[in-house]
Amino acid sequence: MQAGGLLNKPVNLSDLFHPETFLNAFRQRSARLYKVAIDELKIVSSFEASKLGKDGVIQLEGLYLQGCAFDGTRLSDI
Repeated sequence: MQAGGLLNKPVNLSDLFHPETFLNAFRQRSARLYKVAIDELKIVSSFEASKLGKDGVIQLEGLYLQGCAFDGTRLSDI
């Protein structure tokens, strides 16, 4: 954690006791990084890392989707 390498690799949400607390802390960190109010932030997601910037980005694993399936490239309704 002190070396700053925690967010350099994918974070598995199932390893956390309270993933919502982790996501909220990341949100607060991002607001400080961009020097904006926390309620001005908007969450953006992409399955392609090249479409996102480098700062204020985390890669997640262990994310379960409800009502859809993901085949590695696109979402489809179930």
